[in-house]
Amino acid sequence: MLLLVIASISNASGGNKTFGKKINPSTAKSSTTYSLIKKTILSPIDLKATRETKMVFNNMMVLGNNKKVLFGHQDDLAYGSTWRYNTANKGNMHVSDTKDVVGDLPALFGWDLGQYYPDSLNYLINGVLNNDLKKFIVSAYNNGGINTISWHCDNPLTKGRFNDCNPNTVHAILTDAAVNATFRQWLGYIADFIGDLKVNGVLIPVIFRPFHESNLYNSFWWDNGACGAEEYKQLWKMTVTFLRDERQLHNILFAFSVNDGFTSESFSNKFLQDYVDIIGFDIYQKVNSFSEMATFINRTRTNCKNMAAIAAKFGKVPAITEIGAENIPYSKWWTEAFLPAINNMPVAYALLWRNPYKGVDASASYSVSVDHSSAGDFVDMYNNNPQIIFCKDAAAMNLYR
Repeated sequence: MLLLVIASISNASGGNKTFGKKINPSTAKSSTTYSLIKKTILSPIDLKATRETKMVFNNMMVLGNNKKVLFGHQDDLAYGSTWRYNTANKGNMHVSDTKDVVGDLPALFGWDLGQYYPDSLNYLINGVLNNDLKKFIVSAYNNGGINTISWHCDNPLTKGRFNDCNPNTVHAILTDAAVNATFRQWLGYIADFIGDLKVNGVLIPVIFRPFHESNLYNSFWWDNGACGAEEYKQLWKMTVTFLRDERQLHNILFAFSVNDGFTSESFSNKFLQDYVDIIGFDIYQKVNSFSEMATFINRTRTNCKNMAAIAAKFGKVPAITEIGAENIPYSKWWTEAFLPAINNMPVAYALLWRNPYKGVDASASYSVSVDHSSAGDFVDMYNNNPQIIFCKDAAAMNLYR
């Protein structure tokens, strides 16, 4: 079902913000005023979705239609370039690299349930502790932000990692009783986790984004190198129906995302419109050069337009499900690359990838931190571009009501 949502989103004049303020909806950026819908117009694929889940779906649709983009960051409350929650911030749930720079949290919080096994106290993928993740999700929700969860699922056939690209994996999930039982057990752990996300008895809505970037080759056990389109669609449908129908979880919005370089054909090959709420793409600038930066801007804008056209056709929310540049290679990257790439684009959110804690992980960072040369440029983007929505403004919008 598709119905154009029209809302008024206006920006009043206002000043800049300072560092280190506590999150307070009354101090929304640039004195921005918003008029979002207060009743559901579009329904997500789950007709039994909770009121809060329906509202956040509709309000993301409004934001995309009005070219207002929620700024997101993966694992923002869990760790940053120089700190980690369990060792550094002594229980302060508002420590984040984003907040350290602009005094505001992201509006969208990304997490991953890869290697989530409830009988283990080990770290999940990306270094988040099992028993801390629910705290972070509740904190993000209480601050007015939206939570999105990806799933770098281990290989249920080989028991290897997500990048064990055995070409028989998905086929075995669909046809082998033992492998299917393993997969259903692991998916059951995800269901238990999501079903336990509550505040005052109210289920927290989450975006669930499994089996992403399936148009790649030999990166994941569910991608084109290991899995055909028909079996992928059976796997996707099985996952949605298990969570929504069998486990009766009605606080999930399902996101289907592909990697940069998708075509209409490659997208449609695996897209099940009746089992998807949000569609998006992942894109990164991987080379430190001005020519690559220009290419990144053009690719992002082209992908946004193509994704928005598909979303409008099928009544889905369009998004940039991952974005970034390795180690932010240029001090003006935010205002001269990121902003030109997404500005005036009809997508609801853009999720920057993570900043690993350098004490244990030397891999690339993808967002701002106080010690990075781009921090001042990030402040400029934050202060002067009210169309990029952070947590204070998201709280002022009250996306769940």
